[in-house]
Amino acid sequence: MMTSPLMTLDSVNKAFSGQHVLQNISLQLNHGEITTLIGPNGAGKSTLVRIVLGLLKPDSGSVLSDANLKIGYMPQKLHIDPTLPISTCRFLQLANASHQACHAALESVGIAHLAATPIQKLSGGEMQRALLARAILRKPNLLVLDEPVQGVDVNGQNALYKMIGDLSKSLNCAVLMVSHDLHIVMSATDQVVCLTVCISTEKAATMIDFILYALLAGLGVALVAGPLGCFVVWRRMAYFGDTLAHSALLGVALGVLLEVNLSITVTVVPLTMALGLVLLEQRGFLSLDTLLGILSHSALAAGLVVISLLPDVRVDLMSLLFGDLLSVTPEDLWVIYGVAGLVLVLLGALWKQLINITVDPELAAVEGTNVALVRTALMLITALVIAIAMKIVGVLLITALLIIPAATARRVSHTPEQMAIAASVIAMITVVMGLALSWTTDAPAGPSVVLCAALLFMVSLSVRQRV
Repeated sequence: MMTSPLMTLDSVNKAFSGQHVLQNISLQLNHGEITTLIGPNGAGKSTLVRIVLGLLKPDSGSVLSDANLKIGYMPQKLHIDPTLPISTCRFLQLANASHQACHAALESVGIAHLAATPIQKLSGGEMQRALLARAILRKPNLLVLDEPVQGVDVNGQNALYKMIGDLSKSLNCAVLMVSHDLHIVMSATDQVVCLTVCISTEKAATMIDFILYALLAGLGVALVAGPLGCFVVWRRMAYFGDTLAHSALLGVALGVLLEVNLSITVTVVPLTMALGLVLLEQRGFLSLDTLLGILSHSALAAGLVVISLLPDVRVDLMSLLFGDLLSVTPEDLWVIYGVAGLVLVLLGALWKQLINITVDPELAAVEGTNVALVRTALMLITALVIAIAMKIVGVLLITALLIIPAATARRVSHTPEQMAIAASVIAMITVVMGLALSWTTDAPAGPSVVLCAALLFMVSLSVRQRV
C-alpha cells in the first residue's frame, strides 16, 4: 500500500537581502528513504534544512507536512562552554527523555560507556554519535542530519554512514542528510538533491549537471596539464610542483582566516611562492632541492596549523587534500577555461624559448633568450594551473596529474609537440575514465583520475618507446 510523503516541498524560493538562495526547489521525503543534499558552500543547503525544520519560512512555494511528523535533528557541530558541567547522558536527558531511554539511545550508537563522560571531552566521532543518539530519542519518522560526519576521520565516517542507514531501516524513518562525499552519496542514498549557487535565474541542479560540471572542469585542466606537464618532466620540476601545490593549501587557510575570496588567495599564494623561489635560487646560498623541501613542507604545515586554529569555520580537509569535484560550479568553469586559455596562449608564445632553455640554458642565453624571464614565466604558469587544478584532484595529487600523462606520452612520441598533444589527450582520457570509475564504484573522483592515469602509464610500458 502506498503511503503519503512525510513532507512535500513544491517550488520553494528563499532570498536574503534581495539575493536568491533557493529557487524553485521541489522534493518529497518518504518513509524509509535517504535523501542527500549536495552542492558547494553557499548553495543553500543549510537554508533548505532550516526550512524543513520549520525554522525558516519560504518566501514562496509550499511546504506540506504529515500530521504525525516527528523530527529528530542532528546539527552539524555543537559548541558547549567548557565551564558547563554536563555529562553525555545528561545532555541527552535535556530532550525530555528518561535515564533509561538515554542509555538505550547511547547503546544503539555504540557509546553507552561514555554516558558519564563530560560532553566537552568527547572526540569528533564520539560527539557526532552523541548528537545522533539525541536525534533518535524521540523515535522520529524524519531524521535531519546536517553534515553528520563533520570532523570525523575516514574510518569513523564509514561507520557513521552505515549506522545512519541501519537506523533508517530500523526506525522506518526518512533521512534528510547534507553531505560533500560523492562516493558515499552514490552508494548510500535513495534520492540526491544537488544545489548550486543561485545567480540570476539559476535553479537547483540535477546530479547529471554536477557530473557534467566535473567532467568539463577535469577536461579543462587536462587540456593544459598535458603540455605543462611535459616541461615538468623535461626540466625535472616535480618537486617544484609539489611545493606550489602545498602552498595552495596555505592559500585556503589564509583566505578563510582573512575572510578573503578563496579563489584569490589560492592563486596569489602559489604565485608568491613561485616568485620567492626564483629570488632565493638566484641568491644561490642553498641548492634548489633544499629550498623546495623547506618551502614545501613549511607551507603544508602552516596551512594545516592555520586550519586547525579555526574551530568555528567549516573546512573540509579531505576535499582540499584529494579534491572535491562536487564543489565545481558554472562560475568555476569560466575561471578554469579562462585560465586554461591564457596558459595555452603563453605556452604557445614561449614554446621555442622554453624548449631552448630546457635543452641548454647557457646556449639559449648566448642566442639571445632571456633565460631568467622565461624560467620565471614557466613557474608562474605552473602556479596558475595548480590553482585551478586544486578542486579536481586536491593539493596532494596535483603533481601526479601533471607528470603521469606526460610520462605516458613519451612512450608514443618523437617530437616535443607530439608529446605535448599526446599528454593532453591522455590526461583527458584519464579524467573520463576516473569519473566513470568513481560513478560505478563510489570511489573518490580525484584519486580515481590519478589511479587511471597510473594504469595507462603501466599499459604504456608495454609499448616500445619512440626515439
